[in-house]
Amino acid sequence: MAQPVPLDGSPPATPPPGQSLTEQLLDPNQTPLARSDGPRSLLPPSGAASPGAQDGALPPELAAPEVFGDSTPDVFFPSGERVVVPPVQRSQSLAARPGEEGTGIEVSRLSSVADEGIGLIGPVEGGLSPMLWAGSRRLIVEDGLAALTPPPRSAAIGNLFRRLLISRGDLPQGASGGRSILGLRLAALYGAGFGLDVDRLAGLVPAGDLAAQTATPAAKAALSLDLTDKACGYLTRLPTEGDAGNDYARFALELGALCQARAGMDIAALLSVDLVREYEVGDTAFVALATRAAGGPALDVPDDEIFSSLHLALAREAGVPLEAGIVARVEPALLTPLANDKGLPWEDRLDAAEAAAARSLLSARDLAEIYRQAIVAGAGDSNPRVSAFAVSLEAPDQTTRLGAIASAFDETPVDLWPATLPAFAGSLRAIAPTMAHADNSVFMTEALALLGDAARADGWIGIATTTEPGEIARLETLVRIATPAQSSFVLPWNPDVALRSIEVRLGEDDREAKWLTAFEMQALASLGVPVPQVVWAQFDDAEMPGVRLDEQALRALRIAAQDRRAGEAALATLTALSSIESDGALAQTGPADLTPGSLAAIITALVRSGLEEDARRIAVEALIVRAHGEG
Repeated sequence: MAQPVPLDGSPPATPPPGQSLTEQLLDPNQTPLARSDGPRSLLPPSGAASPGAQDGALPPELAAPEVFGDSTPDVFFPSGERVVVPPVQRSQSLAARPGEEGTGIEVSRLSSVADEGIGLIGPVEGGLSPMLWAGSRRLIVEDGLAALTPPPRSAAIGNLFRRLLISRGDLPQGASGGRSILGLRLAALYGAGFGLDVDRLAGLVPAGDLAAQTATPAAKAALSLDLTDKACGYLTRLPTEGDAGNDYARFALELGALCQARAGMDIAALLSVDLVREYEVGDTAFVALATRAAGGPALDVPDDEIFSSLHLALAREAGVPLEAGIVARVEPALLTPLANDKGLPWEDRLDAAEAAAARSLLSARDLAEIYRQAIVAGAGDSNPRVSAFAVSLEAPDQTTRLGAIASAFDETPVDLWPATLPAFAGSLRAIAPTMAHADNSVFMTEALALLGDAARADGWIGIATTTEPGEIARLETLVRIATPAQSSFVLPWNPDVALRSIEVRLGEDDREAKWLTAFEMQALASLGVPVPQVVWAQFDDAEMPGVRLDEQALRALRIAAQDRRAGEAALATLTALSSIESDGALAQTGPADLTPGSLAAIITALVRSGLEEDARRIAVEALIVRAHGEG
């Protein structure tokens, strides 16, 4: 196994004396592939042999032409889990009858087709309606799903993203661009970080029905979940040939290097790494980690590249520890695994956990459990929210608990509130609105509105009236947006009274107050609340700060709102907000960064298509972030 055995019986080739393995890997003329002679096969078999074949070979009439002559190639590829495919059935031709030209037919068995409308949840479990694509054209849906990129740090947007892509539903009708909607869903889910959902959704498809477009994100998800053997099993569903520009073929080659190293086939793994390097399709981190995993030299691993699930699997295989601060450059699918990685410092684990929660990758219960583990490990002092969580568990009175939580969130960036506050939901809901907590009444109103508990938030407005009268108008608007139910403490909506309140708020010529008021009025109008027309003269969306959606995105939202198509409305919203920064970092732009008019277009489309609850969550989150954020 250490050296190839020449087919002609000549002595095995040896590297030039005095040349180290590192020099061999860096010298294109002295790589293992360049020095090897005789046929080699680095690619997996494309499928299982049909029954009845001798020694695992296909029947003669179906066998591929011999390209190696009399030399049988050495196959350096671990097969992984064997995939059983149906036996090959040849087509049967029925000739035309004499004198009836063109009546001949050909009979063959159709290949099995995966149900692309499968999903993990339905309406009962919180999913979208099974009719979410009713009336939509398939080509529009394909284009929209293909354009999706990871959503921004917004718990409301991340929740909508996930539910749209894992909900069961009928497929859209019409012409297709030849793309698999299930494959597009899996790719978008993995790109956003929902690796566990990808693994579960791909598991619903029979192995024989998986294609490269579905097997690739499934394999990446398995790698992120530390299921390397399962990932290697997908190799038989990936392309075995193709140019260097084929993404699926390139990933198959890179994954093959990992699987070869894992199977102890170090020479084959180094040959695969050599191919990747010669094709110039691999990144530097892959070459360094794969070389180490195959027993090669300890090449330096760069610390300025996006760290992927393949990199993580190679690092585990090679025994390379992760450096501190790696959370800042990992792809989203690794945030949750790193949050549970006991080998990382607690500071990195907490950063990963909160970043995962900000993208709806980690539930409130799981985040609370990580906070609890950090407290047990004595790491609570490094994070103000962990310290507050400890007080919320141990303090005997509500005043102490509320004071600690409110103080911690004074130090917390406001865009992290929607992600981290749910971990304190039990403690916050247990605190009754009394004058003893008047100093924190504004915080409690906002926190409960973010948690979707508008009824309890309503009760705190009565306390805030006596301590923060200047905040009442904003808090009343927040509660109106958070719930369609009638409030007990907020007066019924009156356009004339609202107009006078707006004039008072704008009378101080406070630019920030004008921006926030524009957000509130646009959100209310989008939810169907009658807003006086004279109000719009005070606001020009072109003069408002923030990102204004382009005309194409606004048009897609208008069409979805007019036709009341839930799937298209959600897809248009996600397409408008999903983005990757130009420097390669994860997207940071959320609903609060939009202009009031752009946010109103999103809310309107979602409300009219039946997604009012999602629209209210997005609006509440945007208003609170805007109220406390810059500008």
